[in-house]
Amino acid sequence: MTWAHMPLPANTELARLMGAYLDTLRRESASVHTVRNYASDLAQFHDYLALAGEPPGPDGIDYLLIRE
Repeated sequence: MTWAHMPLPANTELARLMGAYLDTLRRESASVHTVRNYASDLAQFHDYLALAGEPPGPDGIDYLLIRE
């Protein structure tokens, strides 16, 4: 398994949407390095949001949550 195809950490709505975004990048022929780095950043963001339990859905994320 390459970095560009690593799964996101959990089966949540947010992880599903992040995976769909990464799939779109792959279909649009983004560089393997770009996809790898986006996947890493998104996985870290998902982990950050999941510190207090299951991460919120996309509608539950705002600048106040991100700045905590």
